[in-house]
Amino acid sequence: MYLNLAENQNQPWGSSSLLKPKLHLEIHPGITFNSKESVETIKLDSFLSMNNIESVDLLWLDLQGVEPDVLMASNQLQKVKYIYSEVSV
Repeated sequence: MYLNLAENQNQPWGSSSLLKPKLHLEIHPGITFNSKESVETIKLDSFLSMNNIESVDLLWLDLQGVEPDVLMASNQLQKVKYIYSEVSV
């Protein structure tokens, strides 16, 4: 997969994401996405299995819009006690 790298000319923060930017460009015109970086990804279920994790106390998701994809692709959410997720509308 490719990570769309955010470059912010006006603020000391950005919002790189696996998703292609849409409204972000209109809402934050000072942020540009001129480069990409290849990144390795792994499904949550695979990560839990590979590391023999039987339970998770807190799953913290701050994934710049990919949170629903992670949750919907998992068959192991019963192992998670709490989920914290950032939401921006």
